[in-house]
Amino acid sequence: MALFQLKNVAGTGTSKGLVRLSGMSTEFYHRTESPAEDAFYIAYDYLDRAGAVSEELPVYVFLAREITRLIDRGVKNKIKLANLAIGAFYDRFEIDEQPG
Repeated sequence: MALFQLKNVAGTGTSKGLVRLSGMSTEFYHRTESPAEDAFYIAYDYLDRAGAVSEELPVYVFLAREITRLIDRGVKNKIKLANLAIGAFYDRFEIDEQPG
């Protein structure tokens, strides 16, 4: 059983498979029931905005596996999960975290 699954809602203005709700000048994420799902959306959005995503599928797979591994190790906080997954992504793909 998957801890989370990607969703795409028509009319959200995204083609990346993420659920986003627009409100005023800030985007809010659709509240999920799973810290793993929230962590996935947070981590993917950060990496995408940082320009670290050149191909979506390998990033989806990496984040899903990494977050699953962290959950198995007992990490439950969605912010900690997202931060650790982002760090692991940069370590794995040896990408400079400071663009420029």
